[in-house]
Amino acid sequence: MPLIITDEEISGHAILAAAGDLDLTTAPQLTSAAVRLIETGTRDIIVDASRLEFCDSSGLSALLRIVGHLGPQGGRLAIVNPHPIVLRVLQLCGLDEAVLIADTVPSAILEFAGAR
Repeated sequence: MPLIITDEEISGHAILAAAGDLDLTTAPQLTSAAVRLIETGTRDIIVDASRLEFCDSSGLSALLRIVGHLGPQGGRLAIVNPHPIVLRVLQLCGLDEAVLIADTVPSAILEFAGAR
């Protein structure tokens, strides 16, 4: 299944909504979308994963690369409402320790605001 990525800004935070499969063939799309935002000065990125149906090791690597790009700018990554299977993969790999996992976009924004 292809990956469809849309982006918007809410309260100064970039939201990348990902729908479909995050795998070997689609992971570069997510990384590229995030890097474009970071290069324009975005510090915090929220990935809305509510319609992400699958994530393999390439998808996890893409998320880690995004964290790596955000780090030097003091930025953070949140993953919102991941499918239970995707959440389990994030937990098994320990990625839930490196990024914020939130139930909703507004709750991720509030968490980011409270952490500054």
